[in-house]
Amino acid sequence: MSRHKKKMNVNIGELAVTLVKSNLAAYALTAIFIIFATLMITYTNLGPNFEKWIILIGTIASAALVGYDTAKQEGKQGYKWGLIGGISYLVIFVILALVTGGVQGMNIGYLITLIILTVVSSVLAGMFSVANAK
Repeated sequence: MSRHKKKMNVNIGELAVTLVKSNLAAYALTAIFIIFATLMITYTNLGPNFEKWIILIGTIASAALVGYDTAKQEGKQGYKWGLIGGISYLVIFVILALVTGGVQGMNIGYLITLIILTVVSSVLAGMFSVANAK
């Protein structure tokens, strides 16, 4: 007896549209966190260390939003679709940071922490999305 794996039917065009929509929503959320951090630094005595924490929290929340939205569209294997959504968010984030020079203010430890937390939050949100849909 041989076992055959079921092939998943993935509509690439639909997945691309889902990723674009999810990332747009996530970057709107990221912008809100960055604006909040900027206002807090401008009008209080909080230093740049506060900004790094707000950006980290905003990135985690935004990656979770992308993972949740991407997995919700597919309806199964939430960890995989959450990971795909999180990686797409992370790639865009790194490209934007490189283009704007935002990477210069971050050390390698902070970047690795950001990557790990982004991937973990998007995977967990993807799993939660599928579990929540049932």
